[in-house]
Amino acid sequence: MPASGVEALARILELEQAGRYGDTAVVGGLDAYLLRQLNKAGDEGRSSFLTLVCPQGFRYSHLTQGQRREWVEKVRRCLDEGTIGGD
Repeated sequence: MPASGVEALARILELEQAGRYGDTAVVGGLDAYLLRQLNKAGDEGRSSFLTLVCPQGFRYSHLTQGQRREWVEKVRRCLDEGTIGGD
């Protein structure tokens, strides 16, 4: 995901935290956004760091509020540390 995509994801996750993990930060839900980004990377012939945090069958909408909080915090921490998102 290019830097602009990483920045967009970081902003989305901030909104998701502010919204108490209600899956309202993106129209259509976070699952739809993540799927679009994964498909876009595949169409462009590149891998995406999202495959590291969104394993096959991952659905944010199926997580409990506590699980959502943990997932968002994990992904934000990885983005902040630069351990993911450099592709």
